[in-house]
Amino acid sequence: MMTTRRPDVKDDDQFHTAAACRVLGICYNTLAKYDALGYIDSMMRNGRKVYSGKQIKQLYDNISIF
Repeated sequence: MMTTRRPDVKDDDQFHTAAACRVLGICYNTLAKYDALGYIDSMMRNGRKVYSGKQIKQLYDNISIF
């Protein structure tokens, strides 16, 4: 279940997959599903997916209404 508190992150912060999952309170598979569905966009840095703080907050705002 996603965290009940909006993540307190800066827009320009960058999070690898594991850190993004911790901040959002979701598992890797859930984040991968949201990424595949286009709810959040990942960037590639050094061959790893990275999510910005802005994207994480937008995902939280959009998903938490379901």
